[in-house]
Amino acid sequence: MKKISELDQDLLAIAYKLTKREGYAVLEYIIKNGESTDEEISKAFRVKPNVVRQIIYELEKNNLVKFRKTVDPKTNWVTFYWKPNREFFKTHIEYKRSKIIEKIKRRYEYEKNNMFFVCPQRCIRMTFDIAAQYDFRCTKCNQVLEVDESKNKMVKFLEDVLSKTLQK
Repeated sequence: MKKISELDQDLLAIAYKLTKREGYAVLEYIIKNGESTDEEISKAFRVKPNVVRQIIYELEKNNLVKFRKTVDPKTNWVTFYWKPNREFFKTHIEYKRSKIIEKIKRRYEYEKNNMFFVCPQRCIRMTFDIAAQYDFRCTKCNQVLEVDESKNKMVKFLEDVLSKTLQK
């Protein structure tokens, strides 16, 4: 049996979050024993192969395992050899990064294209349209709202974040 690396521990943590105890246990078996068939795993856990297959398919659906397929030329029997998908983190992180960049871009456009008003007590910040609906009064303390002078700082900050993020 192999020792579990830090990368594999992270993979197991995600497996637990996404596929609960069963997925964690199956992935841990695969990590410790190397490439494994569903039959080997089912024998180790003393459960029916179809139970293990359901768990493995859930792991695969979440990109936590991948397989190598072989076909016996005499019987045409297909065997899948499962192994951890250690490349998962690269694609997962790239996906998360793209989602974060998308959110920052939306916020940047929102900040750039709106005029904001803020309560002098800093209770609330709202766009011109919403402030007009409340007669430019704070909905919490009823003070008269002021133009938010920090808008340009926020737009500049978001521009800087986007330029640094997109360079990487």
